Amino acid sequence: MERHRLDRVDGHDDDELRRHDKPEHDQLRVFELDHDDDGFARLDDDAAVVSSDHVFWITSRAAGVVALLAASAAVTIGLLMSGRFGAARRGDLRVVHESLSLATLVALGVHALSLLGDGFLHPSLADITIPFVSSYQRFWMAVGITGGWMLAILGLSYYARARIGVARWRSLHRFTALAWLLGIAHALGQGTDAGTSWFLLGLAMLALPGLALLANRLLPSLAVDVPPAVSLRHDGELLHDRPL
Repeated sequence: MERHRLDRVDGHDDDELRRHDKPEHDQLRVFELDHDDDGFARLDDDAAVVSSDHVFWITSRAAGVVALLAASAAVTIGLLMSGRFGAARRGDLRVVHESLSLATLVALGVHALSLLGDGFLHPSLADITIPFVSSYQRFWMAVGITGGWMLAILGLSYYARARIGVARWRSLHRFTALAWLLGIAHALGQGTDAGTSWFLLGLAMLALPGLALLANRLLPSLAVDVPPAVSLRHDGELLHDRPL
């Protein structure tokens, strides 16, 4: 199809697009249906079409959402397994946790690599794999890359835990929660769907239980034990209180 018959994703021409910091991929108009007298829908020859670079962007966008939601569910189940709530069904939960973790890694790979075909960003392999290399929203991009590498390394380390040492691996695996939080920050700070109600509702449904379990895990360890105080009296007069 000729270039003059191909609409931009956001309804703007190339010069106007360059004046924006962020591409409006979410306003993509796929095609229009034109109905004839017989009631059959046919594609209008002048309708907008989906070009290949926009397909790459949509693929990356969808995979990013899947990765975040799967990671949220995996972290929640992992925290349940290590607590008293999921002790009775730990074996079943482990299978679900591992499946969700692997799904997260696959979605992360698709999310990152599909950006290489995006016609707006034109990122290099270094842009999507090394923090702070990309100039496009550098901070949030670096946050996402760091969280993605952490999830990949910590997730795959499960299959090398015998060599790492089970106790050492368990200590390292706790940083998975930090990687997950970086992923949430990346999605809310840079994600195209961050302001949509469906995304926020879905994220809240899966992330809030995990955040509650994580807070329950961390707060007891952060609490400071204050020793009881004794009162020193002299002739019935309180002098001062002093901890034991």
